[in-house]
Amino acid sequence: MFDKISTDGMNQVYVHVRPFSDAMYRSAYFPWSKYVSGKQGVDPGFDPLKIMVDIAHARNLKIHAYINPYRVSTEAEFDNIAVNSPAYKWLNDDDEDNDRNVLKFGNMYYYNPSSSDVIKLINNGVAEIVNNYDVDGIIFDDYFYPSLGSNYSAKFDAKEYKEYESNATKPMSIVDWRRNNINQMVQTVYTTVKNSGNNRTFGISPAGNLNNLRANDKYYVDIDRWGSETGFVDYIAPQQYWGFEHSICPFEDNVNKWMAVVKNPDIKLYV
Repeated sequence: MFDKISTDGMNQVYVHVRPFSDAMYRSAYFPWSKYVSGKQGVDPGFDPLKIMVDIAHARNLKIHAYINPYRVSTEAEFDNIAVNSPAYKWLNDDDEDNDRNVLKFGNMYYYNPSSSDVIKLINNGVAEIVNNYDVDGIIFDDYFYPSLGSNYSAKFDAKEYKEYESNATKPMSIVDWRRNNINQMVQTVYTTVKNSGNNRTFGISPAGNLNNLRANDKYYVDIDRWGSETGFVDYIAPQQYWGFEHSICPFEDNVNKWMAVVKNPDIKLYV
């Protein structure tokens, strides 16, 4: 595959290393992914990321580690998560205070974006990759907050918001508070990646429909701030999947909208 990528004149590879609170590499924080060994937590006996970094660089390709930061498991798979998963540990230790680091919504389990423990976990997971592997960068997928729908202010991490609201002198709205939770995580990870040296980049591949990103009930991605201020990302690669005649996001029109979002000349827009 990498031979064909190189022969076809491409220069970068994105490798999914954490689909569901797991790892396609040797991790001190996350269990082995079932997608490499067949069962979460089982050592496959080799290190996929190490192999792919080596074969990428041997072909003069840059390689970026692609991460789902918050997604834990589907409901159907939840009983199969490994005992060394952070989610399993938080839900099964004697400390009830950390149970809400993991939240269920719909048929999915997620890490709670409002938790400082979760921000620390996500950052530690990034730090070990950039410290232990010669990757050229880190990129995050578009799973942040789930789509909460109507009555969004009473769902998911509403309990944590109420605690924040009762203790704040001038509390943010729940929408701004949720965006701020994501911003804190993104800024923390950005600093970790940049401080690791080797000119590594940190990017995010948000959902492609800007109306959804700016909505009050889903994602809580502060995309206009990321595109204009420094300290969040080096690039934005929106998931722009639609054709030129799409009824909601026609390709050319949507790309132009994204070009208007990325105002900072130091931030790249990759289509």
